[in-house]
Amino acid sequence: MSSQRPLTSKAAIGVLGFVGATAVAGGFEMLAFPDGNVFVKHEWLGDLPVADYRLPGLILGVGLGGGSLVAAFGLMRRPRWGWIRGVERITGRHWSWAATATMGAALGGWILLEIALIPERSAIEALYGVLAAGLLAVCATRSFRTSLAIAPAP
Repeated sequence: MSSQRPLTSKAAIGVLGFVGATAVAGGFEMLAFPDGNVFVKHEWLGDLPVADYRLPGLILGVGLGGGSLVAAFGLMRRPRWGWIRGVERITGRHWSWAATATMGAALGGWILLEIALIPERSAIEALYGVLAAGLLAVCATRSFRTSLAIAPAP
């Protein structure tokens, strides 16, 4: 069945899997080194509204990482869960469509916060900014929307 998915779905699954895995790793790093290390510098804490990297690590790892992996799983397997049917009724699409859009917006917001709060720029920010925009763009494509459409109840 995977081969019948449009290229947009395959691309979104790949991007969400990559973002999910790297965000979980980054979140773990922040939790393991709450006062900073070579990647998340201690000096930056003075510019942030937090005392250490624990809260950002939880948000990155659980929110962006876990959320992206759940969205990727939803796109791959298309499980139908009763507790989230309200989202499907509102959008007319499988919940993974909304999850993908949410993760794209959340990733974009995370990158914008980094740009606003952290004094150093990185090519990684540009990469993740492009991935965030790509996830949102994929959600707008006809093939992606159509592949996740839910037939109205008889």
